[in-house]
Amino acid sequence: MGDVYKNITASNLTVRSKVDHSFNDAKDKVDSETARFLSEVADEIKKANDERAANLYRKFTSELQDPTPSKSALRGFWDDILEVVPTVGTIAGAAGAIAKLLG
Repeated sequence: MGDVYKNITASNLTVRSKVDHSFNDAKDKVDSETARFLSEVADEIKKANDERAANLYRKFTSELQDPTPSKSALRGFWDDILEVVPTVGTIAGAAGAIAKLLG
């Protein structure tokens, strides 16, 4: 029988799980450059171990998967992620990747 975790909130485990799940859902729906960028963003959010950032990342990647993603929703989620985890903005190529996503 595997490990059983119950009633865990705001832990490194839940943040990592949310972020990894969100990335895995989105990576096949974007090009390889965008997937690499999203992976780097995920790594920064996991380092920060911030549940709010993990939830924002989930919303951001969910919106990306929509056939016609809302640019304003993506911009809002991205701005909120930057507010919570400012180091995300220092990722090499972040500005270009976001500009490409927001068209």
